[in-house]
Amino acid sequence: MKALLKISEDQNLVFRILDGAFKRGRIAGAYLFYGPEGSGKKFAALQFAKMLICKNAGCDNCVDCARIESLSHPDLRMISVGTEKKQSEKEKSSIGVDEIRELQRNVFFKSFESGFKVCIIDQCEKMTENAANSFLKILEDPPANTVFILISSSVQALPLTVVSRCQSARFFKSIKKNNKPEALGKEFSVFRSDGFESVLRQMKEKVEGKNEAIELIDFLLLFYREALLVKEQDFKNMDFPEYKDDLMSFFQGIKKERIIEFIDRIFQTRRMLYKNANQKLVLDALFMRLF
Repeated sequence: MKALLKISEDQNLVFRILDGAFKRGRIAGAYLFYGPEGSGKKFAALQFAKMLICKNAGCDNCVDCARIESLSHPDLRMISVGTEKKQSEKEKSSIGVDEIRELQRNVFFKSFESGFKVCIIDQCEKMTENAANSFLKILEDPPANTVFILISSSVQALPLTVVSRCQSARFFKSIKKNNKPEALGKEFSVFRSDGFESVLRQMKEKVEGKNEAIELIDFLLLFYREALLVKEQDFKNMDFPEYKDDLMSFFQGIKKERIIEFIDRIFQTRRMLYKNANQKLVLDALFMRLF
């Protein structure tokens, strides 16, 4: 647990997703950590691997955790661009099918330590088409007690068939210390004059195409993350603490557990969009649940 706590300040929502899944015993077979470069996705993947493999749930103070940190644990596999042997210069810029086929051959073996096996695929969007198809076969028939963590800074480049089979976790770059994205700050500032529900509905009506729909979903995740922090009075971890009073007023009478349900619903909607569900129908259904 100590290891995973390292990401709780900068990526509080991701921490809650992973910590909650572990505590409930509902670990997904595959996770997709996506977000901008520099947002700590690989670091979080290693901390989550410690929680899964370490006999003390990621104590960060044992031999297992140290071996994971150094990428030398036998139950941890890291795949990234350039790790495949005997590559040409051109192939070094991608993750080839041979690397995934080798993973496919070894992934069904039992773990060395009789616990979870973890495979992290960094820059997974750089898998070749053949590699992605080979990896999809693994996801279609996943091995027991094995967790795949895909890391991407360009999730749009991934095949939808792969994305739809993963539990997604959106990472945001730290936006504290007066380094807030202008677009997000602008949207939050409008809330104060027009009201939260009104602005969110206006944003939904302006959505054109799947990419804009997913951008709206990502904004909703940030919005409800802020609401959850307000409910717990964890103001120091808010990205927009200046709006805590407005959020307190808007979510008055709504329990923390309900907000967590909203966040789960938003993630479900995101997965449906990646499966090419009708954009208008799924967004309408989501907003009916939220308001």
